[in-house]
Amino acid sequence: MNLLFDTGPKGALWLMQAAQPHMAANNWGRIVTMGTSMGLTGAAGYGPYAASNEAIRSLTRTAAREWGGDGITANCVLPASAGHRAPVAGSDPAREAAFASMYDDNPVGRDGDAVDDIGPAVAFLLSDGSRYVTGQTISVDGGGIMRP
Repeated sequence: MNLLFDTGPKGALWLMQAAQPHMAANNWGRIVTMGTSMGLTGAAGYGPYAASNEAIRSLTRTAAREWGGDGITANCVLPASAGHRAPVAGSDPAREAAFASMYDDNPVGRDGDAVDDIGPAVAFLLSDGSRYVTGQTISVDGGGIMRP
């Protein structure tokens, strides 16, 4: 669990803190973090992973509120799995079932593509066109978050 928090929310926080003064000096900046829908929906066997990603989402919203006056926007993208259908080696049956369920009821019916599906959403959030979009969580998952 320490590794998840050290590389996830701590890494995101330290990077945001390092970049913020430079962005504020230019009165312009874009922060886009990555999270997981598992934090919103829950998934058996993925508690520490989901919790570490929810911390990233919370830090992103806090950055949006604190730094918006400096021309900095901060948003979190929850991407679909991008071509990683195979379960983690050695995982337990509950984890494998949770992983497989990510594809049940997905309206688009396929994995996301990192370049063609997720990349354009991130590019928009990094652009001037997103200057009034901040503090948001944006699911780029083919509608998978709409699970019943």
